[in-house]
Amino acid sequence: VDADVVRVTLTKQLEGQDHLAFSDELNQAINKVIDLAKKEPALTVKTGNYSFWNNTEKDKSTWIVRGEVLVTSEDFEKVRALITQASGTMNLDGINFSLSDTKRKESEARLIGKAAEAFRERASSVATAFGAKDYSIQKVNVQTSRVIGNGDMVYRASAKSLSSYGGEPVQLSSGKVSVQVMTEGEIALR
Repeated sequence: VDADVVRVTLTKQLEGQDHLAFSDELNQAINKVIDLAKKEPALTVKTGNYSFWNNTEKDKSTWIVRGEVLVTSEDFEKVRALITQASGTMNLDGINFSLSDTKRKESEARLIGKAAEAFRERASSVATAFGAKDYSIQKVNVQTSRVIGNGDMVYRASAKSLSSYGGEPVQLSSGKVSVQVMTEGEIALR
């Protein structure tokens, strides 16, 4: 099944002596990107990690401030446009693809029907193999597993390799994810 949700992480990191000024600059960048994202109803936006720490090497001490904005949507083109608009303000740091609840439930429903049919066919084969005329289902357990595949993968790269500063915006291609349904049960032969 094609993954239909993309989540991107946009980050900004600053380093220097004046952590208060950098915190202010970081807050302005985060607010600007959040405001851009909120203009598009197809995008869900929230702040991610926000941290600052002192980095001391030999006799030199600097402050590092870092913040994230997380954007999620089923509309890949709207996310792509936001990445382009945010370039220069925040860097693209990660891309994650997943399956929406709606698409997962649709896929599971389809697979449950196939699994039930396969269970009945196998039960019938077992009944025939043991010389029974029929069978009855005593117990059935149907389990769905979490989605596996590209939905579990996060793509990370440097800002220069993924961001689109002055060039072609990054393509968002989700790939496939796997939805699994497992059926087990007990039958009584008659």
